[in-house]
Amino acid sequence: MGVADVLQLAGQSGPMGLLVAYLIWRERNFDAKRLTYDQARLDADKALAASLGALTAVIQRLDR
Repeated sequence: MGVADVLQLAGQSGPMGLLVAYLIWRERNFDAKRLTYDQARLDADKALAASLGALTAVIQRLDR
């Protein structure tokens, strides 16, 4: 999207049109980065859950 396209969009739909165009552009450009981040977060959460489960089992066996 060039400068001429931005000016045309601003002339046709005003500031709200520019805002919507920016939001669409941002979602399209950052989807891949977001998916990578979400996958890394999911893996970290799974590892944390497994660690907490193991810790719980160890603590419960210490009481016996």
